[in-house]
Amino acid sequence: MATINVDDKTRLALESFAARIGLTLEDYLKRLAEHGGASVAPELSAVEFDSLVDELTIEAPPLPVDFSRADIYCDHD
Repeated sequence: MATINVDDKTRLALESFAARIGLTLEDYLKRLAEHGGASVAPELSAVEFDSLVDELTIEAPPLPVDFSRADIYCDHD
């Protein structure tokens, strides 16, 4: 058996995702390794997908009203 060290936030996120698809964290990681990083989760409905996206959303200040593409690429053409 091997030990993989991750921060608490990552561990909790992995455990939460594994539980949502009905797996233990260990089983989820085994499947992930067996599939070479390919999806090991069942297809998500639109509602489930929206819920996952909401969980990943962070609070951030709104962009300025005059924000433009030029603001992103101001240091090169």
